[in-house]
Amino acid sequence: RAIASVKQIKSAEGIQLVAEAVNEQARKELVAPAIIGYPRLDEIGTDHASVSWATDREAGSKINYARESEYRDGSDNPYTTQAGDEGERVKEHKVILSGLTPGTTYHFNAESPAEQGLTGISRDTTFVTKALQPTVTNFHIVKAETDSVTLAWNTNIPASGVVEYTNTKNKF
Repeated sequence: RAIASVKQIKSAEGIQLVAEAVNEQARKELVAPAIIGYPRLDEIGTDHASVSWATDREAGSKINYARESEYRDGSDNPYTTQAGDEGERVKEHKVILSGLTPGTTYHFNAESPAEQGLTGISRDTTFVTKALQPTVTNFHIVKAETDSVTLAWNTNIPASGVVEYTNTKNKF
């Protein structure tokens, strides 16, 4: 219908005005969504992270990520995993990454795909998940002597320990 209307224009001026309007609209529509600022990490846990960002227009929300040991810098797709919803159309984006490994560095970027296959892409960034904290159980004295003591305990993860003590009997 629009093409039929354009065909009815008989003057060069009219065609020029329509061409300028079409070009202006195409410049607006045929541009990838701009990611405003940088994606931010709202929360980082031992096995999860929450990433949010904003775009200048409605687009999908996708995070590409990989452990540092699996990240392929310089390749077309350096990431091993994706999360999010490419089909949603929002300006405020939030994606939760789950199943992460504690105490591990991850590379990630945000993608916001829009119509016509145009996608806004952020730069690569890294974060480190929190390490697991050991839980001490079964703390006990193995042997006590006049000038020494042997202590033992269990932890839920491999850990090293330090015992600090104060001699309360021989204060100078």
